[in-house]
Amino acid sequence: MRELELSAKTVEEATRIALLQLGVAREEVDIIVVKKGKSGVLGVGAEDARIKVVLLDDERQPGATSDAADSARQVLCDILH
Repeated sequence: MRELELSAKTVEEATRIALLQLGVAREEVDIIVVKKGKSGVLGVGAEDARIKVVLLDDERQPGATSDAADSARQVLCDILH
């Protein structure tokens, strides 16, 4: 079973980044919110959200995606960061 744990400002942003990195649709993963995060007051005391994403169907082999898809995924990840 393949899983990924990461942080971002919001749970939604972390989910979007994880899906791009894994190259899967939302329906293909189980998302567990480890820490919801908080915005703080004027940014003071803000904490990132932390999620764990687990692939539900791990039939995909590493390298199963095309080079173009991998390149597009990397560009989108860089933009989101």
